[in-house]
Amino acid sequence: MSFHFRCPNCNAKLEAEDDWAGLETACPTCNQIIPITPETTQEKPKIKLTPVTPQPRIISPSSPVSPVPPTTSRQQAANFNSSTFPFICPACGTLMELDSSLENQEYECPACCEKSIARPATEKTCPHCGETIKFQAKICRFCKKPVEAMTPAASYSASHKSFAPVQPHALTPQLIPAGHAAAAEEQLNTLFFWWWLSLALAIPTFGIGAVASTVFFCILLYKYWCIIHTETNHPVTPGIAVGYLFIPVFGLYWTFVSIWGLGKVFNTLTNLGKQKLEMMPLIFCICGAAAPIAWLLMVLGVNTVLIIGVFFLFVYVGAAIGGLVFFIITMINFQNAAKTILQRQ
Repeated sequence: MSFHFRCPNCNAKLEAEDDWAGLETACPTCNQIIPITPETTQEKPKIKLTPVTPQPRIISPSSPVSPVPPTTSRQQAANFNSSTFPFICPACGTLMELDSSLENQEYECPACCEKSIARPATEKTCPHCGETIKFQAKICRFCKKPVEAMTPAASYSASHKSFAPVQPHALTPQLIPAGHAAAAEEQLNTLFFWWWLSLALAIPTFGIGAVASTVFFCILLYKYWCIIHTETNHPVTPGIAVGYLFIPVFGLYWTFVSIWGLGKVFNTLTNLGKQKLEMMPLIFCICGAAAPIAWLLMVLGVNTVLIIGVFFLFVYVGAAIGGLVFFIITMINFQNAAKTILQRQ
């Protein structure tokens, strides 16, 4: 079972398992270490509004403080390098520090794998009242409470062309906003259904279903690798894992890296078993590489020595049928592993 709670810093709604109550974790929205406590419904106190003065003052009955001078955009930008700018992903709300060369360019968020136009952040959400305020603001103009500067969750280096995510505490469980994991799991179920249906209709549709099944397989493989990158910093990116499969000849080798490698990573992140997540993908990759080689040797054997051609014909048929069977088993195991990770998050 799980329960919902809110981050006390940014008010983001999160979800955690029951046995995590009392622990601490890093909020995926504001990246602050927060306690995991079940959410309790309390009556919201009435907030007395006061006029805005030129110099805002935070008034506390016990410990009055001096006025906080306004913060300029130049001072706020000091938190970032001169060649970078702050960017907030519109899909997941993750703050990143990007190179200035990426401004107004299409950018894929390393956290949620969604693409958007990278524009400098001008607004942010107050962690206390949830209202939208300027990105440079240190005091919310609505609730008059101080707002801490947001910490980038990832940075992009133009010279190394690589992302350097900021890792939270290694012993704290990783959480994602409530509802995001459920939506991702529902999307995986939909894609898997259409992949299975198009594969089943491959013969009745004279191969059209096989083409559609290949498309859905590539989408699913991309999504699986995106889930991997929410847990680890694997060197193989989702785009490379799928794209290199279409390189002639080299794609036969890349199936072992993209598919068998995915199974090995899934095995380290789940407890579904090495036989399901490593052995099945390995057999599928071997059959997938052996089938085209056996077909080529069959064609050459028929034109030279007939018995050799007949032998490799049986090898080709066995590799094709075995590859299809282990392909289906591998995809079912990958789907279960991906859903296990999402449910844990």
